Amino acid sequence: MRKQLTHILLSGIALLASAQSVAALNLSLDVTFTDSNYQVSNTDTFADLLAAHNAANIISTTNVSALDNVDTSVYAGNISGDYSVLMSATLNIKDAGNYEFRVGTDWGRGGGVALFETSTNTLLQEMVDPSDIWWSNNWNHGDVIYTSYNFAANTEYTIMWVGFEGCCAGSSTIQFSYEGSPFQLANVNNLTPHVVPIPTSVALMAPAMLGLLVRRRRARSL
Repeated sequence: MRKQLTHILLSGIALLASAQSVAALNLSLDVTFTDSNYQVSNTDTFADLLAAHNAANIISTTNVSALDNVDTSVYAGNISGDYSVLMSATLNIKDAGNYEFRVGTDWGRGGGVALFETSTNTLLQEMVDPSDIWWSNNWNHGDVIYTSYNFAANTEYTIMWVGFEGCCAGSSTIQFSYEGSPFQLANVNNLTPHVVPIPTSVALMAPAMLGLLVRRRRARSL
């Protein structure tokens, strides 16, 4: 009987941990570098850019806590040129409203931005720029990329930023503004208030069940 109870408790903990993991996907920030030497053209769509990025060899793929100073010195072995970077944010929105994003980056061979509804993989909005983009680490520079989205509540969106660099390995930083508020860094801490939270019951039940299991094991050993 005790073995059965232990098995049930462990199974329950595993299921709760799995539920927490799924819930955590309500906010995900990811960075992928490839060794692409693609040059964006005036006729490209975002799908073309994404295909070029995906066709190259992957250098690194990383889940990150902040889209801040994303550069090759941290994520791609400090290579200086002929690479592409794909940054993405997946958000299950709690607070509906207008979200504006801005990107300071170095994409010497151009780049683009796209918004998708995650569940259906539907492209909602895209922007492609074939020019030599370099923001000079200045948010007032004309090469800073701005996009604005009206998000609905209880809807999951994915934003992708992809850029191609020939040399010099400049970094990329993404900030966001909600309903006209001051821009702040796109990181887990700042974005979390605007996304669907992990259910409190799930967060609390797993430790409680684990505690029950430990107490029963201690009682058995006495």
